[in-house]
Amino acid sequence: MISVIVVSYKRHNDVIDCIKSIKKNVKNSTQIIVVCNDGKYFNKIAGVNFIYPDSNLGVAGGRNLGAKYAKNKWLMFIDDDAVVERFSVNTLSVSRKLGALSVKSIDFYSGELRKHENPSINGMYSSKYVGVCHLIRKNLFLSLGGYDVVSNYGMEEYNFLYKMYSTGKNVGNADITVRHKKSKDGRGMNNEKVETLAIAKLNLIRHVVPTEIYLSHLFFWGTRLILRGSLSTLIKILKPSTKREKTNFITNRANFYLCALKGRTNVFY
Repeated sequence: MISVIVVSYKRHNDVIDCIKSIKKNVKNSTQIIVVCNDGKYFNKIAGVNFIYPDSNLGVAGGRNLGAKYAKNKWLMFIDDDAVVERFSVNTLSVSRKLGALSVKSIDFYSGELRKHENPSINGMYSSKYVGVCHLIRKNLFLSLGGYDVVSNYGMEEYNFLYKMYSTGKNVGNADITVRHKKSKDGRGMNNEKVETLAIAKLNLIRHVVPTEIYLSHLFFWGTRLILRGSLSTLIKILKPSTKREKTNFITNRANFYLCALKGRTNVFY
């Protein structure tokens, strides 16, 4: 069975649409959790647990909070501006080699495939999963500490993906389709997005990937920032004061690269 978790921020009507689509299409869901990061109250809806944190926890923090209330073996995270169009998955038959499942994401309005939100497929494996919607085994999510919280938005999926790789678990592909509105409400401005994502990703992967992988990210993202005239952002990332304290997580190189190879995952950028 599945616990569905939606993190809501300034998209009240979108959340209602999202809930309706879950109720209609996710037949093996027995629990829907909505974490209301903006504090906006909803009218009660049967089968939906609304949670109101004291402050905006961001995407990662909101998902972590929602997972604590989950009762089922699988967590399904879906963005509040997305709706489920198709869901045909028997979680009981999912291989134990897989810790997470990716979905197919299409544009809400045009119905076209959103290429950057869809992984490459290699047999039973996917190269990644994306934030708009994905499934993760609850015991794995909790045992790895969920998502590391660095910023309110961006790149949190890479953090858990790379932690999962070190355990030898990979990403599979599922017969699930979601339509993504990609609403601008609650998202950062475009001119700030690259800097925000660079800071988030470099901090999120710093202690969960082999050193050479981190250095390749630092080179490519650093070059991108310099070309954009954002040298000050790169300096801020490199300052010791901005580095997150080292965690107790130990990266397993063999598992990491084997999982990346199976999924045909680009782990260098």
